[in-house]
Amino acid sequence: MNFYNFMMKNYLSTDMPGGDLAKDMWEDKEKFPRNGVGKYVAWHKLIRSYLVENEACDSCLEVFEKCWEEYELNERKRRGMPTCIRS
Repeated sequence: MNFYNFMMKNYLSTDMPGGDLAKDMWEDKEKFPRNGVGKYVAWHKLIRSYLVENEACDSCLEVFEKCWEEYELNERKRRGMPTCIRS
């Protein structure tokens, strides 16, 4: 599952900070980057850069970091990979 789909599934209909990010992603669904399998560090950088280039506020970037960590941990568990993630 890519980060976009993870956010839509887990946050789009919530009243949480992650829900605000998911709603912004939904509104930008035509241009928002959709990551492929693996290479979490590279995709993290690409998506974060996209958010910064599109003038995401600091709180949005903080929410992205928390959601990305949850996404990456989820994907590693799902794939039977070690759950050590970057720091």
